[in-house]
Amino acid sequence: MVKPKKEEKALYFPNAYTGPIKPINLEKTSRSVKLHVKKIEEAKAESVLDLGCGSGGILLALQNAGIKEIHGIDASPEAIEMVKKRFEKFGTLENTSFTVGDITQFDPPVVDAVSSHAVLCCFPNANGIINKATQMNPKMVIVTFPRDNLLIKSIMSFLNIGLWVVRRFNKSTSGEKSYVHSTDSVNATFEKNGYNLVFNHKTFIMQTLIYEKSM
Repeated sequence: MVKPKKEEKALYFPNAYTGPIKPINLEKTSRSVKLHVKKIEEAKAESVLDLGCGSGGILLALQNAGIKEIHGIDASPEAIEMVKKRFEKFGTLENTSFTVGDITQFDPPVVDAVSSHAVLCCFPNANGIINKATQMNPKMVIVTFPRDNLLIKSIMSFLNIGLWVVRRFNKSTSGEKSYVHSTDSVNATFEKNGYNLVFNHKTFIMQTLIYEKSM
């Protein structure tokens, strides 16, 4: 009898969303976070969806910059609870929606721009995320995820061993492992969905790519 394959889950860290509620300080964020905010502002987007919004830093920065309509979804109830408190204290909950759920299974709103920062690496199904990001034909999609070279794959392998050990002692992680997806495959899926790659910024570990809807 063939043993059924174990279902692979999205990875998130509930314990990451505890502690004091703080405003967003872009000066202390990573280069890639700054890029998400800057490029969405430059696109003159009036509405944005963040797939895997975490504690909502990118969305809060965008609202503070004048983006009128804000939407976020995350698998972590703890993250969404923190996002709502953060917006209530340092922004406004008007014209916002924050959803707990599986990114690949929800109905996305119509927006000008979609952001997904360090999320593809938490899901086994990259195509499912890309399909949701492009489902309602936003003008642009900006994603940040690990580069797919041998060094990064090796680093991720060691990280997954560490996650396996952590899960044996406590419940601070909810999923299975992190993933390194092929950049060529990601590009191909966006192209299939009618999007062109227009920007690519690489750091030692991560890469930030922007896709725009083909005319």
